[in-house]
Amino acid sequence: MSNTFHGWKNKKQKEEDEEWLGIIRRRREIALENKDKVIVFVENKYGIFYMAEVMVLLGVIVKELPEGVVSRNKIYRRYGIKGNGSP
Repeated sequence: MSNTFHGWKNKKQKEEDEEWLGIIRRRREIALENKDKVIVFVENKYGIFYMAEVMVLLGVIVKELPEGVVSRNKIYRRYGIKGNGSP
């Protein structure tokens, strides 16, 4: 009976360890997915943008732009904003 209990206990511990490892792995994935994003607050509104987009909108020269980030106008169109920055 003791061997059965220890076997069950070890199996249970292994399952808990794997579950914990799964949580850590998922958190790491989420961090990688969002590492180049920023939250921008303007008055009572906010938006989540890619950092390169914010830099382009601020007029900063970005050495290597991600795919799809070409110009201010393209960024404005992507988010449905008129060229002067107002919706």
